[in-house]
Amino acid sequence: MHDVLTLIATVKEDMFTYRELPVYIVLATEGTERGQSIADIRPFVNIENETDKEIKTHRIAFELDYQQFYMGFMTNISGKRFY
Repeated sequence: MHDVLTLIATVKEDMFTYRELPVYIVLATEGTERGQSIADIRPFVNIENETDKEIKTHRIAFELDYQQFYMGFMTNISGKRFY
């Protein structure tokens, strides 16, 4: 369902609750963590780091209005109105 949710998020932003958070990508060349994207969900404070680079944040969906999603999805898939 994650593909469907990603597509719906582009046209029905109000169906989701978002947070702006920093995301780090693991740059390891080996191991199971290689390439993982990790969001730091702890309270965010922009502290200057040693390189004086600004930390980028990304908009991440944390909550979904499931009832709205279900009704819209089932209506589109079945061709019948779901309430």
